[in-house]
This record gives sequence, structure tokens and C-alpha cells, in this order.
Amino acid sequence: MPKEKEEVLDPQGAALKLLRMVAELHRRGYQRLRIAAGIAPNGVDWRCALMPAKRVDPGHGAHEQVGNLMAARYSTAEDYHFFGWNDGGKMSVSEMADSFMRTFKTVCEHALGSDPVYANWFLAVVRAAEQGALPVAFGEDQLTQVSEHLRTTLPDHWLPWPPNPPTGA
Repeated sequence: MPKEKEEVLDPQGAALKLLRMVAELHRRGYQRLRIAAGIAPNGVDWRCALMPAKRVDPGHGAHEQVGNLMAARYSTAEDYHFFGWNDGGKMSVSEMADSFMRTFKTVCEHALGSDPVYANWFLAVVRAAEQGALPVAFGEDQLTQVSEHLRTTLPDHWLPWPPNPPTGA
């Protein structure tokens, strides 16, 4: 569980806090906000891009469109300094959602809308992250590999693939 005030590096806790912020934004009506998450080429840092559903690859609900410029990007290498925020470790999840809405207005404008199927899928992602399993849709060893289930950072923990964006997202 992430701490509200961080003095030491805690990439797992920071990632979980980020995912909880996305769930909070979904609760606020931004259910078309999606994630594309994976492992950096160094094989260590977890990366997560947050974008509107219309910027997700229409054939693969967990990958960004090639050339997507409308995304907020985070890496656990940043620890609790989400999106360059110096006070991310001190913010509550609700405060992070407020800050995200201010910082990424365009992303939020395009993510406003209902997508309960994705929002419900995403709650399973948060529950998995609470157990230490972060979603991994891409990585150095599987840039295009598609399997029956979505891999996570825990070897024996899998998730279902996210639903593809609704038509007209």
C-alpha cells in the first residue's frame, strides 16, 4: 500500500497510487481514460501512458496508436514525482486526480464519457496491483506478442485483455 509521504523509493507503491488515480477519474466520469502499460527497455521500470480511448490502437485495447501525442506518460523511475509533480507523494489520490485534470485538460476533455465495460475491467487491474501485479502489455521481450491473457509483473498472475474501445470513442 502506498504511503502518503514518501522518503524512500517505492516504485510499486507509486504505480499503485497512479492506477488508483485513474480509477478515481473513472468515478468522476472520465471512463474513456485508458492506460497502455508495460516494461521499459531496461527491463526494470514500469511505464504507463494515460490517454483517451480514441488514441488506443483499435485492434488492441492495451496499446497506443502509433504516433499518439495525446497522452500523459509515467515511469516508476520517477517514483512519486508523477508527471513532474514534486509533491505527488504527499497528495491523496483525489488530489492527484484534481491535479491531473488541471495538468492534462485536453486528455481529460477527450476522455470524458461513459465506458462501464472498461471501467469495470480496470477495477480488476487495481485489485491485481494491490497484490503486486502491474499490467504489462508491452516490453522488450514482447513488443507485438499477443497471448490469451495480459501479462503482469508477477510471473503467475495474469489479467484478461482490456476491451477494445467502443465505436466512435
